[in-house]
Amino acid sequence: MRAISVLRHGWLRPVPAAQTPSFRAHVAWIGPRPPAGDEERQAVYAAIVDRGLRTFGQIAAAVADDLFRRDFARCGWLADIGLFRAWYVSGAYLLLRRLDGTAISILPVEAMVSRQC
Repeated sequence: MRAISVLRHGWLRPVPAAQTPSFRAHVAWIGPRPPAGDEERQAVYAAIVDRGLRTFGQIAAAVADDLFRRDFARCGWLADIGLFRAWYVSGAYLLLRRLDGTAISILPVEAMVSRQC
């Protein structure tokens, strides 16, 4: 169940703004296709590869929405999961930062501007 993994991975802690990349930062998938049982990586992979989203903000919102919908479909009204919807966005930020350098690459906006010059 996600409720256990949410507590284990610290998703119920707010993410400091200084540690969150810009919402306009470019994100690319660099790792192999995620394994079948890894829902979190699959959600990120689907947002980047299948849907074609490119910015940190778009991908975080899509991942949070995807994981929330899955959990709500499983046991939402029983667990009052709707009350925790905002925490899924914070969890998506943490997930993307954790995957940076292994499965995804987050390129800051400043680096994108310097590449265009």
